Amino acid sequence: MSFPPYLDSISVYNNVSNRWAELFYEIRRWRVKVEEISNCKMELINASKNCFDFMLSVETFDKDFFEFYESIIIKKETSKEERILGELKINSHDKYFIIDRFSSAEGIFNLFKSVDKKEKNRKFSVFLTEEITKVLDKLEILSVFPLFPKGEPTTNRLYIVKITPFENKDLLVKRYLPRELFYRGNNEFEALKTFKKTGFTPKLFGGIKTQRKPNQEQILALFIENIKESRELGELIWKTTYKKCSKEELQPQQPDLETLIEKVVQNVIFKIHKISYDHKNLIIKNLQISPLYDPLHLTKIDMDENIKILLQNHIINIQEAEKIGKILKTSLEKIPIKLFTVIHNDAQWRQILLTKKERLVILDLEEFYIGHPAKDIADLITANKFIAKHLELTESITPNCPTKFLEKINEKIIKTYQNLLKTENLPWKKHFLETVNLYTLLRHLHDAAYYAPLIKEKEIYKDFTKFSMKMFQEIFKKIS
Repeated sequence: MSFPPYLDSISVYNNVSNRWAELFYEIRRWRVKVEEISNCKMELINASKNCFDFMLSVETFDKDFFEFYESIIIKKETSKEERILGELKINSHDKYFIIDRFSSAEGIFNLFKSVDKKEKNRKFSVFLTEEITKVLDKLEILSVFPLFPKGEPTTNRLYIVKITPFENKDLLVKRYLPRELFYRGNNEFEALKTFKKTGFTPKLFGGIKTQRKPNQEQILALFIENIKESRELGELIWKTTYKKCSKEELQPQQPDLETLIEKVVQNVIFKIHKISYDHKNLIIKNLQISPLYDPLHLTKIDMDENIKILLQNHIINIQEAEKIGKILKTSLEKIPIKLFTVIHNDAQWRQILLTKKERLVILDLEEFYIGHPAKDIADLITANKFIAKHLELTESITPNCPTKFLEKINEKIIKTYQNLLKTENLPWKKHFLETVNLYTLLRHLHDAAYYAPLIKEKEIYKDFTKFSMKMFQEIFKKIS
């Protein structure tokens, strides 16, 4: 496809950089209000045919800094699957569209083919595994399907890409909107490499990286296995609990929930912690984590931010805020939360899939980072408590039945993990249960702070805030 001379990279850059808010800004993904942004600098890191890649460096008036990766393709005609960002406003006679490159089959094709280039662009490079490179000359993009195209409130964008010839597999392209420098894509890339032989993470097929500073390589996107014919464990837990508490009969093929949860703890969660511990030094080196890193630091920052939000939304008063902060900091410092291992760090049941072939797969490893394994267990336990409360608020079921049922499941989670700890000489064995309780407390605090600003939007957010604070207070009384 030929373009007029005025569609060179400089002209496109000048046009797009002046319209960053119009073309790229989304509050649910950027998570900063546009009026809070004092400056947005765009850097062109790649130009290839009609495709252009940018890094957006955003600064707020409060001196917070974020980075976002955006990629576009310029086309005269579009397909219904392509995500149109706007029109290219250069010449009144010709009309061109600015399209999200990853939503375009042509854009993805050009991306894969760019791996053949001999010149090295450190600011933008595509890497592929042998599985794809060996069929690269026959590669054809059949279709691209953006997932959640209408405002999914995550900080990433996902696209399913059907390609041939590739054993009839689909690729999932995960384009990171990293906000913070480096970490999201780098963390997931390291996790997928670490666990590639286990089968409980998606296969890695390649990605895009940039190196804009010496020794600072950043993953911008990954091409991974799309897990088909699977169910989220969050959905299974919800439906099983609902049917049990509404006295509906479970379907014969429904898996036994206790057995399934035990398998998750044994074959996924514990293995993440154990394998990471065995390869800790290499992971820390690859993730560029300083050996002097204090895992309490980020926990305290997050805790202080949550207390501040609750105070601003009048959920707690200044005296309560000071008391909570003081006691939690003391409790954190008493429990040995050392640099034990690397954890999932955002474990949720919706991120664990069960395939038709009974394979368990855990997703969203972008928070993969050093921490205490008790946090992953606490996150799963808290999620179950939330599922129980949500069912009780929204469904006609036996009162307190979901809470009682999922409390037993939570007991199973802790007992299974503790039994595994007995067989291994691992440093987080000591005070494990106390640390789980503390992280459960912190998770309830986090959830309350998440929903508090949304109380006026929906009544259920008010219920979620009250529930999270109630759960927080119950555990807080015990430790204070």
